[in-house]
Amino acid sequence: MKDGDAISLIHRISEDLLSRGEQIKPFLDAALAHLAQAGMARGTITLLDTTSGKLFIEASHGLSPAQQRRGVYRVGEGVVGQVIERAQPAVVPVVGESPVFLDRTGARKHLDPDQIAFVCVPIKPYRREVVGPLSVDLGAVTDVS
Repeated sequence: MKDGDAISLIHRISEDLLSRGEQIKPFLDAALAHLAQAGMARGTITLLDTTSGKLFIEASHGLSPAQQRRGVYRVGEGVVGQVIERAQPAVVPVVGESPVFLDRTGARKHLDPDQIAFVCVPIKPYRREVVGPLSVDLGAVTDVS
């Protein structure tokens, strides 16, 4: 999958599938499954808990349950937190060269960070406030440990 194609697909999913209302979990899983079929290595849908002000991974592909639980961010923290704060997409062409890429989940610790691109787009249901980001890894699916 080319980077431009990936960004377009991710953006379309964030606007279409993820803006379906309160019964969102089946759509989150379907969105990630569709992206995996298109070549995504790992992906997450992180939602903002307005009570705590924290972002939690609600759905994931390619992460263990423990890794998913570790994916907690604050608004403005790391790439994920910046995407929700700015309501703008972010592309990190090489995560190994990014000082703001946190890998909070630890899902990439045995992978070559110079072979992973990270794309993150805000989820804005019906053009309202951002509820969280959809993020994907492209590349580096092989463990180097």
